[in-house]
Amino acid sequence: MREREQFVTTINLPQERRAQVLERLKEHQKTLELRLSPAQRLEVSYEAMILYGLLKNGSVDTIEMSADIFARNYGDFASEIFRNACNVVDDFCRTGGVNTTQNRGLPRVDRN
Repeated sequence: MREREQFVTTINLPQERRAQVLERLKEHQKTLELRLSPAQRLEVSYEAMILYGLLKNGSVDTIEMSADIFARNYGDFASEIFRNACNVVDDFCRTGGVNTTQNRGLPRVDRN
């Protein structure tokens, strides 16, 4: 994503992207099993939390989620990494990931 983007406060999951978001969440879960740097692991974890929230609720209040993460981790929270994760997932939901850099966008899902 571009540097210093605005913080996305609400991410909505369009119904037509639901299957793609589910596939991306599965990819993230597999990625977390790999050896990653701490920053990579954190970004993938944040994205997975956001994706899970979208699938569960249809939208995510990112301010509320960041406060929950902050509280659960006793103040240990990487706000820049979280903001980037929010912007990436928001772009996934709005465009399929066409504006993300260093990313493949959302996976194709065949509709039988």
